[in-house]
Amino acid sequence: MTILGIALVALTLQNADTTAPAVAVESPYTIHSGAIELGGTLTLPRGATGRIPVAVIIAGSGPTDRNGNSLMGIRPNS
Repeated sequence: MTILGIALVALTLQNADTTAPAVAVESPYTIHSGAIELGGTLTLPRGATGRIPVAVIIAGSGPTDRNGNSLMGIRPNS
């Protein structure tokens, strides 16, 4: 992959192209560890209080955005 390709993937990963449902609240979240930053989106049920179960979704099988969409044209918007 070229530097341009890596840059395009990085830009793609930063922007989701879907909107959260009305029952959810989304906010950007970044984990810092030394010089490394891992950006993500924290999605919580609207009005939630107390402890809430969590799921961490890690995309795989090549460059994809946060919705599982690929630069190769696969667009499940999951």
